[in-house]
Amino acid sequence: MKFLTWWRSLNTRIHVSVFMLLFLAVLSALAPFISPFPSDEMGTGQTLLGPTWKHPFGIDSMGRDQFSRVTEGIRLSAFIGFTVMSTSLLVGVPVGILSAYKGSLLDSL
Repeated sequence: MKFLTWWRSLNTRIHVSVFMLLFLAVLSALAPFISPFPSDEMGTGQTLLGPTWKHPFGIDSMGRDQFSRVTEGIRLSAFIGFTVMSTSLLVGVPVGILSAYKGSLLDSL
């Protein structure tokens, strides 16, 4: 009950931001399953095609499906972001602990 009260007290922009982040997270997790074509498949016979039911974002000049490429890009960006965050966490936490314990030279990092 407290969560609902807190959630309603937030700004509408925060609601939209949280929804978009959750949507992108689900889209990146389901990208291999919902992409209608492989992201690197070329030469579908058509080029520079606008949005259709078969190709929701259209086709580029090389015949690649844009929706598949966007979902693959979201998945790759999420993976890179998670990897960078994990690496900085694995390096930063020990340095912070050593700096708090020992001090001196590590404080200047």
